[in-house]
Amino acid sequence: MRVQAVRWKIARRHLNRQRSHRLRWSMVVIFVLFLLITSASGAGAMYFVSQLPSANTFHIHYAFQNARIYDSRGDLLYNMADLAKVKGGLRIVEPLQNRGDAQSACRDGVNRIPLVLQNAVIATEDATFYKNPGFDPMSILRAAYQDLQYGHIISGASTITQQVVRNTMLTQAQTLNRKAQEVALAYEISKRYSKRKILWYYLNYVPFGNLAYGAQAAAQVYFHESACRLDMAQAALLAGLPRAPSAYDPVRHRVAAFRRLHTVLASLKRHGYIDGATVVNALAEARRWQFYQAQPTMRYPQFTQYVINQLNAMPRLRQQLYQGIDVYTTLDPRLQNMAQSTVTEQIDGLLAQHVTNGALVSLDLRQRHYGWILAMVGSAHYRDRTGQINMAISPRQPGSSMKPFNYIYAFTHGDVSPGTQVEDSPIILPDPNDTKHHGWYLPANYDRLFHGTVTLRQALANSLNVPAVKVEYYITNPKNVARTAARFGMTSLYHDNPGLDCNVCYAVTLGGLARGTRLLEETAAYGVFSTGGWTVPPVAIWKVIKRSTGKVLFCSADCPRGVKPASWLVKQRRDVLDGAHAAEMTNVLSDDNARCTVQVCEFGLNSALKLSRPAAAKTGTTESFTDNWTVGYTPQIVTGVWAGNSDRSPMQNVIGVTGAAPIWHQFMENAFQILRLPVKNFVTPNTLVTINQCTTAGSTVPSYTSPDIFVEGAALPYQLPLCRIPERGSMPISCDKYPANPVPLTFQCPTAPPYTYTFGSSQNGTNQFPANGTSFQAPIQPNTSTTPQFTNPTAPQVGTFQPQP
Repeated sequence: MRVQAVRWKIARRHLNRQRSHRLRWSMVVIFVLFLLITSASGAGAMYFVSQLPSANTFHIHYAFQNARIYDSRGDLLYNMADLAKVKGGLRIVEPLQNRGDAQSACRDGVNRIPLVLQNAVIATEDATFYKNPGFDPMSILRAAYQDLQYGHIISGASTITQQVVRNTMLTQAQTLNRKAQEVALAYEISKRYSKRKILWYYLNYVPFGNLAYGAQAAAQVYFHESACRLDMAQAALLAGLPRAPSAYDPVRHRVAAFRRLHTVLASLKRHGYIDGATVVNALAEARRWQFYQAQPTMRYPQFTQYVINQLNAMPRLRQQLYQGIDVYTTLDPRLQNMAQSTVTEQIDGLLAQHVTNGALVSLDLRQRHYGWILAMVGSAHYRDRTGQINMAISPRQPGSSMKPFNYIYAFTHGDVSPGTQVEDSPIILPDPNDTKHHGWYLPANYDRLFHGTVTLRQALANSLNVPAVKVEYYITNPKNVARTAARFGMTSLYHDNPGLDCNVCYAVTLGGLARGTRLLEETAAYGVFSTGGWTVPPVAIWKVIKRSTGKVLFCSADCPRGVKPASWLVKQRRDVLDGAHAAEMTNVLSDDNARCTVQVCEFGLNSALKLSRPAAAKTGTTESFTDNWTVGYTPQIVTGVWAGNSDRSPMQNVIGVTGAAPIWHQFMENAFQILRLPVKNFVTPNTLVTINQCTTAGSTVPSYTSPDIFVEGAALPYQLPLCRIPERGSMPISCDKYPANPVPLTFQCPTAPPYTYTFGSSQNGTNQFPANGTSFQAPIQPNTSTTPQFTNPTAPQVGTFQPQP
């Protein structure tokens, strides 16, 4: 028994030794496994951290934001979204309404994202938003259980912060590794940014469907309201969209959207934001909603599109176009509305004469807003078939409105003045491009009469064609007419009219161009006469401001303190004409008495070209009656008007003084009142004097003539103006001197007078001129002009005819 007990003790001791040995080895194995696991975990952690994007790379920014375009008074013209890119859309970044703020979210002109929307999003997407460290552990465990239960990811459990991280720093792949990165980065971002900052970024960043990004865009797309005006029901609908914008789209999937609305309202009630009665009222309101895809509205679309084109033409601003800029334009909405109604009413009143369209441009000449486009009407009826074509910037034949650029060159280079005489008598000139008169150009006046000896003042004031062509032939040269117009501001003239730079294009002074001029540019060119010789580059953009920083990116004039106008724009303003000659032209174009004299009276006294204050103006009508112009100015504004038909069909019995001029007259008079412009006289330099002497060609002996103005030369004694433009008969270039080799295929040499004519003065079928304070009228003689006779010689012949006495 004792032996057995001893054996048991020995066995037990041995067993204990084995257990101790096994335990020791077990402990060793466990320790080794622990080391291996921890080493692997450490290595895994190190690898995880190495693959984790740095939180330093996160910064609050938006891939795109709308550009907002305003008129000069701060009213919105257009909310321009970036719809060209794959990931483009509408976005306007707005501030949050503060927590505890019981006032309106729309006050003080600020559009705040209201608390009702903030609360709805938090209740739906992240109920513990203000308490969690960027992620919600309980939500993660719940989501993990659901994912294990179904064998794949069912619930993401992403907080608002996690969604911000996922959308800005990570891919959209649904993997555990990406989820872990999302949680880690959300935690880090929450330490660096306030909850309000994160919520603000989320509500301005997240997509709501239908190209709406952010709360403001969503409010406009679905409810056509500013975000600050959203009520509880509207906010609840929007709060449910970010989870699946396409699936819950109320425009296309109304039932699904309303089921989601129920879910959001239930979440709001569960978390204590609203009560049951509010839920009932919200659902009742929702049943009345009608959703539709609204097209973006654009006020004054032709001007606004012109502004967009200008933005795209400036590289620096083009790069900022969808980065959240506010564009303030030069347009005065008061003038624009008045201009549009004036054009529309006048054109509607001329429908019986087949006038269907009109356009208007007005530029500011005051120094503070120099060159600003105050009004731009592109068509009489924008929604008509051709109404969307902006006729203010489309080339059209200008007619006689081109004549001042011919005369001003003659005044500055040809020793002539407004008092110089010219014969309004027949002339025939070479024209190699002509097919109607066998290679010859035969200008004629509008009234088909000739008026004998007239002064250049009378010729221009009455818009006589033949004297203008003679000035062009004997003094100016067609090349210089075009070059002067281009230098004054018609910058597209040569682009629009290829081949313009020729020596025998004598119809240029009458507006005979391949395509024509642009109303905006011609209006600016007339501004040179008003400003004393300075060009007036049209400006549509006042200033451009970066919304996020308030930095002024561009300013044209009237700039904020510390900001200077764009240097390149200032350089575009050039001195192209001396002030005395500019005043000389203004003196002629503003002379109402010269528009009706004994020799010629085309417009009559007190026509639509005369305003209640000093003003200068010129009309233009094309030979085919397809285009009708009036351009005129005061010292403060210059305005151009076009009337006609977009399809170039002819008007009936309409000329400049009856078509475009009434529009110009009414707009100018109303503009004076709207802008409160004081009456201002044109400046007359000391070198513009009145003289009654002149000289004949080749002589220095002065002759006496009727007094008229003249620009004194710099040297004394200065050259007196010519009494009369010397002429070389009705055919100054003979057939053997024809300036084309070879001559045109249709060329023929005239062998008989191209004209028979009578002297007369006409306006609307009667002679009219003032006599002793009364108006004398007599019937005009009928036009007896005959078709010229031509022969087709084997060799060019010299013309032998002269004008009839």
